[in-house]
Amino acid sequence: MEAFEKSDFFVRGESAVLNIPQNIRVIEEGALCGLKEVEEVIVNEDVEEIGAWAFYGCTALSDINLPSGIKKIGENAFFDTAFYNDEKNWQDGVLYLGNSLIKAQEFVKETYFVKDGTKIISQGAFKDCTLLERVLIPDSVEEIGAEVFVGCENLKAIYGGVNTAAEKYAGENGIKFIAVEYN
Repeated sequence: MEAFEKSDFFVRGESAVLNIPQNIRVIEEGALCGLKEVEEVIVNEDVEEIGAWAFYGCTALSDINLPSGIKKIGENAFFDTAFYNDEKNWQDGVLYLGNSLIKAQEFVKETYFVKDGTKIISQGAFKDCTLLERVLIPDSVEEIGAEVFVGCENLKAIYGGVNTAAEKYAGENGIKFIAVEYN
């Protein structure tokens, strides 16, 4: 089994824990959306990709365990979950889950420093952050999703290390890149 869809859903016991089985590499787009009873999800080490809107509307989902091998997280994968909606999980207007930057609120300030140790910036993470002018991305970032800065009309530059995901993303998307040492 390579992909996980809603029809594969199961709950163990009374605690509404969803354990993504071994050999699953992709949690498909919208695969588990609307499963309101799920409180915890344990994603196995084989999962490399979580599709857009995968857990959307899982309003009881507050405990999410992601493996370190995740390579891609789709836009709004955790939107409208208890984790997403809990203000305590947001730091300066930005939501992180493990080593992944999931979403930035539209009012994020002009200059933002992505946390060192972050490996993934999710698809659409900074979408419509109209105040954002500069973002500093550490060398630890390995994957920057599609359309991360769509609608960031005041974004002037991405700062980061030479030969990094930050430089590659800037070049591929016509965004000015300024090389800095940021570890």
